[in-house]
Formats: sequence, C-alpha cells, structure tokens
Amino acid sequence: QVRTLLDTEEGREHLIWLHENKCKHSMDYWSHWGCYEKECPISKIEEKIGFLDIEASNLKADFGVVLSWCILPRGGKAIRSGVISKLDVARQVYDKRIIEDLLKVIWLYDRLVTHYGARFDIPFLRTRAIRWRIDDKFPKPGQLYHTDMWRVSKDKLCISSNRQDAISRALVVPDIKTRIHPDIWLDVQMRQSKSGLNYILDHNKKDVIQLKNNFELLLPHLRLTKASI
Repeated sequence: QVRTLLDTEEGREHLIWLHENKCKHSMDYWSHWGCYEKECPISKIEEKIGFLDIEASNLKADFGVVLSWCILPRGGKAIRSGVISKLDVARQVYDKRIIEDLLKVIWLYDRLVTHYGARFDIPFLRTRAIRWRIDDKFPKPGQLYHTDMWRVSKDKLCISSNRQDAISRALVVPDIKTRIHPDIWLDVQMRQSKSGLNYILDHNKKDVIQLKNNFELLLPHLRLTKASI
C-alpha cells in the first residue's frame, strides 16, 4: 500500500490524510486500517486498474500451460504481454518464464479486471505458479483487488450468454474479438510455430481491449468491491 501511495502526488497527500484523520476509535486511519476500509469509500484514492486475460493450451492447469498473457492499464494504450517460445518448450520450462514476468507486472496495479477470471484465469495462474514453486510472488488474499466481468454480467444483465463477445453484441459495443481456427490451435499445440503463437497473442490483446470496453460501459452499474484474487 505504501509503495502505491507514494507513486503520485495525490497518493502522498492521501498518506498524510491517513495519519491526520481518526476513526471511531480515535485512532488515525493508518494505525486502524480495518476501520479505514469500513468507514471510507474505496474511491478515496483512484485505483490503478489493469485488464488481464490469458490464453492457455488446456482448460485445466495440470494438463495445460499458459500460452500468453496480456494486461492493458486503464487510461493507457500500451499492452504488456508475454508469450511462450519454442526455446521454453525445448528446455521444458514451458510457461515458467512468462508467469514470472507476469507476477512482476501485476504489482503495478491495485485491481485486476478479468472475464471469468475468478473461475479460470486466476486459479490457472495460481496452479502454474505453485507448480513452478514461484507462488511466493503470487498475491495472497487481500493484497490485490479483483473484479470479474462474467459475474457482473450474470448479476447485472439479462442476456442469453455471459460470454465476453455476447456482452458486446447485446450492448452494441464493437466486437473486435478474433476466433481461433482449429488448424491454428493445432499448429501451436504441435509445433509452437511463431506465426501461430503470434496469432494467439494478437487474439489475447483484442480480448483485453474488449474487456476494457465492456468494463467502461458497465462501470456506472457496478460497485468495485474489496474482493481479492
């Protein structure tokens, strides 16, 4: 929390505010952080939000690996990403390198936004991190907030499907998502071809852009809770 607050002028002013203002127990909010979280709105200081999506070779992390990941910062256009290489596969480290890179990047944010991430992306990443014994870098409960747009759609909308592209179609948001052809998927699985992996990464990047578009449209209708990954 201190690292995040010191990043901006607004954050430094808020850090002073935490020390100068008191909770119902007559303690400053920095000393009684629990009271701060209960008594003060989460928007007291603007969160750094990142839109996260992964592509994996299988729906289960014991039979698959992360092929690529992308994070798009809210308010920015530069997408950070990682994709496995043939060398990773040849060395049998598979997705270890790119997960290590991801676990450095996510700490730039206060909240991650995913689509179906609570049931897929986050558990998959956690499983792979534990598999590679790098889970000491994985966020623990309460350290990083999480919003799942699949859950938002299920709770707030009434549409035929809660898939990301279905939300876009229903709410007339431009559908930029690409569909991965089975031949491309097979090529990636069997040969890890550079062209195939680049196609997967491009698909991944379009997913986070669409995720951000859906989030911005639905933001007035949702509450950013303190649920963590």
